Amino acid sequence: SDARMGPPYEHVYYHFRVYRNYLAQIPSHLRLLPVFITESNMDQGWPNINNGWIKNAYREIHNWNHTPGSQIIYSLCLYRWPPLDPYYIQGKENTIQDWREAMLNDYRWDTLFEIEPVPGDVNGDRCVDDSDLLEVLFAFGSVGSHPADLNQDQRVDDSDLLIVLFEFGNGC
Repeated sequence: SDARMGPPYEHVYYHFRVYRNYLAQIPSHLRLLPVFITESNMDQGWPNINNGWIKNAYREIHNWNHTPGSQIIYSLCLYRWPPLDPYYIQGKENTIQDWREAMLNDYRWDTLFEIEPVPGDVNGDRCVDDSDLLEVLFAFGSVGSHPADLNQDQRVDDSDLLIVLFEFGNGC
């Protein structure tokens, strides 16, 4: 669902897609790191029905992973198997069938697993563009560890600017 919360949180998704709000908070220089969604449910105990929620959740993550510039989600784990609380799946054959049907799609990020950084891509969106150029320009003269220090010599200088300029348009 694209439903959002009410004011003053109208920018926050209300249902499953709230993961997008969380991912948007990750700093750009960390967006090449993997994401693991370790607990996911319908915000209620799993009913023993095959309502397509699980299929839709896995399809959503698959589509997200194949959207250029998206940080890759390596797993979506359903909460939880053993009957320790109302959110358990064990023995709920219709819910398990929903999961089985989702697995028939063979969703993978296989070729996306080993993501090589794009030279000159400061913000991690896999496209060297104006935003990368601006990040280098705004950080120009900085010393120490900085995402705009593309050659990792502990300063943002002409050589970092040249990397962005020579790679401009790469990955876009």
